[in-house]
Amino acid sequence: MLTRGESRGSPAVWQSRRFLLPTLVLAGSLALGTGPAHLSAQRIPSAYRFIETAQEAGAAMFTVEPRAGIFGFGPKGGRIMGSYYQIRVGGPFSLQGNLGYLPTTRDVIDPRRDEGDRKIGEADVTMGTADVRLQFTLTGPRTWYRLAPHLFAGGGIAMDLAPEQDIDMVLEEDDRFSFGPSFLGSFGAGIKLFPVDRISVRAEGIVTYWKVNTPRGFLRTDRPLLPPPEGSDEPAIPEDGFWAVGRGLSVGIAWRF
Repeated sequence: MLTRGESRGSPAVWQSRRFLLPTLVLAGSLALGTGPAHLSAQRIPSAYRFIETAQEAGAAMFTVEPRAGIFGFGPKGGRIMGSYYQIRVGGPFSLQGNLGYLPTTRDVIDPRRDEGDRKIGEADVTMGTADVRLQFTLTGPRTWYRLAPHLFAGGGIAMDLAPEQDIDMVLEEDDRFSFGPSFLGSFGAGIKLFPVDRISVRAEGIVTYWKVNTPRGFLRTDRPLLPPPEGSDEPAIPEDGFWAVGRGLSVGIAWRF
């Protein structure tokens, strides 16, 4: 409302209009919830998210191709199918228990035969494994863009659960191969994906190794199965067996709680 002596084009009216228009725009914006960004709460997005759950149980499968030894009487490779349970024990560390099952075969070797004719067939192997691993998560109890890389190492036992094979009965008792219980070791690295809060998916590169014993009949000095080491009268076959090392890829899925 103009007072006496003021006109629409006077400096006082023009000054009031300059402040009135921004005030109305600001009030409207606040009413609609669209005020200036600097007036709203600031949120800085982070690539890291805390893992709220501390336990998980799931299933896994991995391939392994271990060394079967000089004569090939050790268990061959295949797909190990199993289950696991994991619990976070503090910070970046977790403990994981694993049970595995590997149906495979082994060569049956008769050391009484000449070289090139010693394999007389194959026998079934039903390998059962149980081990415990310590896992170190590089991102701690958090994920980075829903990913969590980790390292692990552990140990346990492996053994053949299959009954005696008929084909072994044609061999002398000292020539028969038996597997386990044997120490089972493993180590490797992997990464987990957390697509949702309750599910994790993992992929791991894993190295496993177990002890394969040499049957006593293969160590007899009257059987020149292999030439002895140069300058030695001892057989070239390792008396205490050998370590069968296998490398493979493991994949698994788990429910977290």
